[in-house]
Amino acid sequence: MANDIIIAQNVVIRSDDHKYNDKFQAIRNQGRIGKDIRIGQNCWIGCNSVILKGVNLESNCVVGAGSVVTKSFPSNSVIVGNPAKILKKI
Repeated sequence: MANDIIIAQNVVIRSDDHKYNDKFQAIRNQGRIGKDIRIGQNCWIGCNSVILKGVNLESNCVVGAGSVVTKSFPSNSVIVGNPAKILKKI
């Protein structure tokens, strides 16, 4: 387990999604797909951000408020936006 992670208010960390490929079946009955999420040491996740399944944030990352993180990022990244992209390196 990583240490020194700051998670602001209203952050969503979602490790699974609904399946929805069968148009003849209700989405709620189609099951779910999940992938682990990893958040490294000394990360700061800004308020109202969303981190989706399969994301790996390496150490020292900052996620800007309101960002939607759909892919992994390397250490020392400041990421922002929807979908999140690297704004700069620390």
